[in-house]
Amino acid sequence: MSPALYLGGFGFGLIAVCYGFARFAFGLFLPQIDAALSLSSTLSGLISGGSFLGYCVAILLSAYLTERAGPRFVALLASLVAALGMTGIAFAHSPVWLA
Repeated sequence: MSPALYLGGFGFGLIAVCYGFARFAFGLFLPQIDAALSLSSTLSGLISGGSFLGYCVAILLSAYLTERAGPRFVALLASLVAALGMTGIAFAHSPVWLA
């Protein structure tokens, strides 16, 4: 397998995990999270909006870091941040921790 095809396949999988699982996991589980943490609709919306803002900042930062540190570093960093974020959601015991 060529290095470009390997990197492309890895990138595709990483995007699927980071964007699919990590980004939308909060929205998919929001009804259960609301019930467990007694979130108001306003607070849920603020946390969701903050998540989207973080995603937008991460896109800009990843473009900058890709030029400086290379795509492999950014791919590794993205996967670590996604795993950390999903772990944080899973163990959130208060709205502040969830945010």
